[in-house]
Amino acid sequence: MLGLELVDPEGPTDAQGHPPPDGRRSSALLRECLIRGLIVELGGRQSATLRLLPPLIIQPDEADRVLTTLDLAARAVAAAPQP
Repeated sequence: MLGLELVDPEGPTDAQGHPPPDGRRSSALLRECLIRGLIVELGGRQSATLRLLPPLIIQPDEADRVLTTLDLAARAVAAAPQP
């Protein structure tokens, strides 16, 4: 399993200097991934960690497709107006 925690870089940092998790943006990314046919899960603090669960036998071309899809979904989230 691979986990990517999305954070709010503009939010207040904690005692260790880490920005807060951004569950809203993670949910938006999950939706955009699903629209593009990529199934992911959310977990972690405030459901802000995108979980990728590739099979152990994933092929390089399959990994490339996953990363391309994730990139397109992230760009769509970044381009969407924020409430």
